[in-house]
Amino acid sequence: SAQDEVSDEQNAPFWVTQPLFSEHVFLVVGPNHPQFSELPQDGESIDLAQFAQTRFVTMQIGSYFIDFTYHICQNAGFFPQTYFQTDDFLIKMNAIREGLAVAFLPQSCLAEARLLCPGLRTFDIQHCSTHRTVVMMRKKKRLLSESALDFWDFLLEYYRLPGDSRD
Repeated sequence: SAQDEVSDEQNAPFWVTQPLFSEHVFLVVGPNHPQFSELPQDGESIDLAQFAQTRFVTMQIGSYFIDFTYHICQNAGFFPQTYFQTDDFLIKMNAIREGLAVAFLPQSCLAEARLLCPGLRTFDIQHCSTHRTVVMMRKKKRLLSESALDFWDFLLEYYRLPGDSRD
């Protein structure tokens, strides 16, 4: 009925979301970290609880990734001790290289991380899903600037995704 159509439209989401890619997130530990020699080989899985007293480098407050870090640690039974918060990848990798802290890094950052920290080890976390999906969002039924449209279309093409409607 017409009443149902109006109701559905009023309840429609206000955002258009487009998943771009999914990837795994790893715990990374530098070779100068005090626990490094006790850890398994690179790429194996570990019990995160053994890092309950370890300091973590996290993203700044308000970032999505900080919630991910705290969520993973809380699933392992502890609240992470934060060494410091930064969105600067080089500063984060310096702290990891020096053995001052550990961190979670997405798969897309590992090649650069290994260049900045030779000997870096990456670990899967036992009993916890550590995948993330990166999405782009825009308001629905809103006129986008030409540059915003170009960027949206560029990302769709870059990730080989189908075009979308401009609702």
